[in-house]
Amino acid sequence: MPLEAGGVNSLLPFALAARLGLPVVDADGMGRAFPELQMVTFYLDGISATPMIVADEKGNISLFNAINNVWAERLARTAVIQKGGAAMIALYPMTGRNVKDSAIHNILQLEENIGKTIRLAKQNNQDPIHEILKLTGGYELFQGKVVDVNRKTETGFARGTAVIEGIQNYKGENLELRFQNEHLLALTKDRLLCVTPDLIAVLDAETGIPITTEALRYGARCVVVGLPCHPKWRTEKGIATCGPKYFEYEFDYVPVEELVMKGVGAK
Repeated sequence: MPLEAGGVNSLLPFALAARLGLPVVDADGMGRAFPELQMVTFYLDGISATPMIVADEKGNISLFNAINNVWAERLARTAVIQKGGAAMIALYPMTGRNVKDSAIHNILQLEENIGKTIRLAKQNNQDPIHEILKLTGGYELFQGKVVDVNRKTETGFARGTAVIEGIQNYKGENLELRFQNEHLLALTKDRLLCVTPDLIAVLDAETGIPITTEALRYGARCVVVGLPCHPKWRTEKGIATCGPKYFEYEFDYVPVEELVMKGVGAK
């Protein structure tokens, strides 16, 4: 099963399962994507990340046994940097009962349904973003054009900010995105729109295809949406693990639906 429902990490278990003749479990540890290895529901439930294997394409293989999952993240990040910035990793060995109790279920099916929704919307001349929001229970937060991206690779992460200039209903406003591998905070001059652990997604305004932090480019026309996170992330430990204070943002966590209902979010 994948550790996170994001990018290539969703698909790698299928390649491995095909080679080994094993099934893929329709579950993950995030229900989205987070930048650090301890940011999983397994960690919230006390499951150890190690023993952990980190291997690169050159044949270098590292085995780690860490005192806790935060140290597992630090050790793996250092190893991956030394291995050239990319490596394969296997971690969080657990029992079937652990998976049933701790994992977020049916996430791969949801990902497939999102892709199917985008494809069918294009075939039927529908707005793919509207259809995605109906499927996921998400909210439109902003629409505009990327006018600035400040991004750097630091300690193994892509960190930075982006500014989106509002169009249509959002004309006259600018949205600031802050990210660390993933979009973590969205705000305008006057209001907070969405903040981690809720999911912020930047979608191509025409196709509905996600734009990752690495793919943000000047001139891209996009729609920023917010999706409620899994309830496990809204616990005290969940917010401490991947809420705004962990990333040293000055905001407290407020669920995206509350921001929207207060008139602080989507128009």
